Amino acid sequence: EEFLGRLNRELEADKEKQNLYGIQLNMSCPSPQVINLGQGSALVKRTKKAISLINTLLNQEKFKISAKARLGLNFQDVKEGKIFDLLYELEQLKNKNFSHLIIHLKHAREPSQAEYNYEILKEITNYKIPIIINGGITSYKDFNNIMKTLKPENRRNIKGIMLGREVLKNPDCFIPISNMLNSTLLQERGKEKINKEFNNLIKEHEPKEIYLKTIKQYCDWFS
Repeated sequence: EEFLGRLNRELEADKEKQNLYGIQLNMSCPSPQVINLGQGSALVKRTKKAISLINTLLNQEKFKISAKARLGLNFQDVKEGKIFDLLYELEQLKNKNFSHLIIHLKHAREPSQAEYNYEILKEITNYKIPIIINGGITSYKDFNNIMKTLKPENRRNIKGIMLGREVLKNPDCFIPISNMLNSTLLQERGKEKINKEFNNLIKEHEPKEIYLKTIKQYCDWFS
């Protein structure tokens, strides 16, 4: 409630923030500092706390509420099916203001090079919750291959995909996916044009140096 009050005060003070659509509870963060506070990925096993936070956020009708979660804090959480306890409780919400759950298909202790656990989606999609898949997807082909492994009746519970690192590497990666899903065909911009557009934007909205350092590290299109 304190957070909602502070958020509303900030929105009233800054017109540029008036386009805010929703609030997402992050149950995915693998940071040890966050986990030690019982937050981030630790919330997957703290089902009552997670649902309590979501219900508090749902005590308003202005914003849609969503959540992002990993499969658990560690391998033991995955083995014990902690994510399914959370999914069951989310299924009981019956609140149209809860928009979706993003599932990052790893637990918090897994390194970035570890394989994603797409197999578990077969069980996750048994729950009637709008799901967005996150992790290792780089193209429409990847998404299509995942969907083929699911029961036809469960595919309707998948509402979208979330791309992360691939977008840093190639901001145009959305375009082939969009062209496959929609009738309007978009043209890829290429590295040179992306770089030019980005440099113009950072002149207008100067990012923190730490963000630029990360972008330079992962994005060969930026100079």
